[in-house]
Amino acid sequence: LIDQGKWEAAIPPSRALVQSAPHNEIGFRLLSIALSHHGDHDEAIRAARQAVAHAPTNWLTYTALANALLLSGPGGRREALEAARDGVRLAPNESRTHNTLGLCLARLGFVDEARQAYETALAINPEHALAKNNLASLNINRGRIRHAVPLLSSALASDPQSGLFRSNFQLMVVHLIRRLWWINLALAIVLAGLVSLGAPWFARAASGVALIAVESALVARVVGALPRGTLHRLPQMLRGTNRALPQLVVLAIVGAAFIALAFLPSDQAAGLDGPVASIGVEVFIGVGIGSLVRAYRLQRRNR
Repeated sequence: LIDQGKWEAAIPPSRALVQSAPHNEIGFRLLSIALSHHGDHDEAIRAARQAVAHAPTNWLTYTALANALLLSGPGGRREALEAARDGVRLAPNESRTHNTLGLCLARLGFVDEARQAYETALAINPEHALAKNNLASLNINRGRIRHAVPLLSSALASDPQSGLFRSNFQLMVVHLIRRLWWINLALAIVLAGLVSLGAPWFARAASGVALIAVESALVARVVGALPRGTLHRLPQMLRGTNRALPQLVVLAIVGAAFIALAFLPSDQAAGLDGPVASIGVEVFIGVGIGSLVRAYRLQRRNR
């Protein structure tokens, strides 16, 4: 039940296991995991402490305690870090202990140390999907989209139904949209200036070509970072990003309008400069703010 994410259903059998074997850490540990994800944080922490007390040399109990403290909120992060370090000390060759350590470090703002912990987890087990997801999340938050793509796509391939992996993939799409938004906004400003100054046609055309080249290069780098054989699964990976896709559609439409403006004859472009530039800048500001808000909400939800 726990492996299937059925947290509420897992609580009664976990309690029964604790009652039948009150001196065994397994029941307390499983109960802690189920309670933590169900939102009963105080009881989850108590169960995890019982697990540690019954098995102080078992790394699994310290990992359970660290996760219970992390899920309880900011107040438990320092103690969670100590529990995670105890887990690594007991099992230095276990990828899960390093992944939990990375989570604790990331929540406390130690980004470089968290990255090192995730990389250690993947060095031990290159197929550790959670470590891939967590390292990708660090890359996304630092704007390293190209580095996040192969990690997230690989994690999604191993568990296509994971809500966490899909949410982070959606966050990555939002960050990509934000970059495209800035590029298009820059073109809008450049075009408005060129038209108002009466610049020759080839100057506007050059700006349009530059936009196409820059955006094509950005998208090509992201797509090129996908692991071999995953490109045909991209539509499936994008499923669930419906909230970000409308922003991408708006960007595509307005961006196409500005590219068309870049190649219009000078006399026609002069007549369209005022209304197109005004509407375009307003749309880009709206889409940009929407992207920022969406990214912020996704980051908070994934913490």
